[in-house]
Amino acid sequence: MNNDLLEPDAATAQEDAETAALQRLLVAFWLHERQDFAGGPAEQLARFVADTGYSVAFDILHEAANEIAYAEGSGDIDGWMALASFAWHPDQIWKLLLDGVELSDGDAQLTLVATFLAEPLLSHYGSCLPLFAEQVTTDPKFERMITGIWRAKMSDRVWARLRVLQAHAPDPLASMLPIGEPESETNSAAESLSRADRMNDDKGLFYRDIAGAWFRPPVPRNPVR
Repeated sequence: MNNDLLEPDAATAQEDAETAALQRLLVAFWLHERQDFAGGPAEQLARFVADTGYSVAFDILHEAANEIAYAEGSGDIDGWMALASFAWHPDQIWKLLLDGVELSDGDAQLTLVATFLAEPLLSHYGSCLPLFAEQVTTDPKFERMITGIWRAKMSDRVWARLRVLQAHAPDPLASMLPIGEPESETNSAAESLSRADRMNDDKGLFYRDIAGAWFRPPVPRNPVR
């Protein structure tokens, strides 16, 4: 659709809808088993749509192939997801996470979402934890997903609060770290965390200002080495 023909509000709504459809397609494709898929991103996406009956406009399919192809030179959906989970705005990562939970089918896919979306989000943007605490009250599938999250680089405060949420989940994933055991026995990686990692909830590319809004600090032209 030519957005130049739409009123500003309508054009923005159209762009938002197309972006949401694009990201949802990419998450669905990422979750799907692709071991026997041949060809580049365009061919693999076409195979995915044919195999699953996923309904998507051709323009969105074409744009998704381009997104994957130019994901920092990786040229595959796993590289795209790794980049998105690190470099995107926290609000966008949260939307990817919600799509991932909704689209996941079975414990293996739900564990993927926990490991590659939820875990990086809480490691880099621990102040998002209230979103998790609210979501588990209305979404049993999301509540089950959080039990598959390990500590990674979370601060002490965020990890402790997440463990409380995990402890209340009635049907945890098999990958959940045992509650009540010493951290050194359940997550040896925690021993390598720096003091800054343990103390700071947010340590990604974005930070919160005094009003709580996200912003990205400018990168110095001549950083101190």
